[in-house]
This record gives sequence, structure tokens and C-alpha cells, in this order.
Amino acid sequence: MSGSEVAQQHRLFFALRPTPAGVQAIVAARQQVCERLGLKGRPVAAERLHVTLHWLADHDEFPQALCDAASAAATNLVAEPFDVRFDQVGSIGGARDPGPLVLTGGENLAALRRFQRALGDEMKAAGIGHYARSHFKPHVSLLYPGVYVAREAIEPLEWRVDELLLIDSHVGKSVHEVLGRWPLLQRQGALAW
Repeated sequence: MSGSEVAQQHRLFFALRPTPAGVQAIVAARQQVCERLGLKGRPVAAERLHVTLHWLADHDEFPQALCDAASAAATNLVAEPFDVRFDQVGSIGGARDPGPLVLTGGENLAALRRFQRALGDEMKAAGIGHYARSHFKPHVSLLYPGVYVAREAIEPLEWRVDELLLIDSHVGKSVHEVLGRWPLLQRQGALAW
């Protein structure tokens, strides 16, 4: 490999994406917060806004076996659509290492936490449990402002989650390739005769 060639790096993760209306609301809320607080920085592109559920590491070569196991875990997950409600914004880190400005929330994200744990259980059953995150801070990264922003309440942003995604982020190229989609299916009630 010559010095000008860089190995393609694949960052695989399970994620949820907001609905189109959710994306519009998030972008508008981000703009309002940035204007009010005078924040500048690199925003996350609207088409890449997401909640990471489990990170499956970075790989120099595409990990087909891992992708197959992740697909099996997602296929075996039985879950119904659910609502998420993010009602806070602030830095994910502390003053020394603030990280991105994120949307987050508290009790309103209980269904999301249960879903993330259930997916982790299916990952364990598929033999990739070492990738399952036991500590989960549900959030949507909005912007990389390079400064600490104290957490504050905002007008709630809500959307209905109706599918799970497996994404390959092409590191350094700002590309999210969707490797798989699994719809969350509403269970039918028993028929009344």
C-alpha cells in the first residue's frame, strides 16, 4: 500500500434513526440552541442523525462474519414500535473533554433502554455478546462545538421508532451505509369471535 492509500475502515453499529419529521425538529432545535448560545462547530449531517445502540468496533477489512452474526441477532429480536422523547441538550462529556453537543433525556427513554438491552441479549445469543454495551447513555449527537455546554431542558422532541438499522460508517468519508433494516412489528391482538 502506498503512502497515499489509506485502508478503508469500517465502523459497524446498531442504530435508530429519527423519522423525517423528527430530523426536521432536531435540526431546528439545534439551530435554536446554537443561535441562543453562540455555538459554532461541525454539525452532524441531517441524514446521519441517529442513536447508537451497540458499537461493533472499527475494522480495517469488512467483517463479514460479524455482520452475519449481527444480522442473526437483529432477525431474532422481537420488538414492537415504541416512542422516544428527548427533552434535554448539553455536552455528553465534562468540562475537560466535552465531546459533542447531544440530545438526551431521562425517564422518557425507558422503552429505548429496554430495547437496547433486549438487542444486547440477542447479540449474546448470536455469539457477539462482547460487543453489547452494558452502560448506555441514549443520545443523538448534534454538533461538535469544542466547548462544554451545561445540560438544559428543551421542548421535547419525539418520534416513533419502527425499525432497527445495522450501519457501516466509512470512517473518514462521512458515509453511513445501511447494511440491514429490521422492522419492529406491532403484535396483533387475539381475534374475538
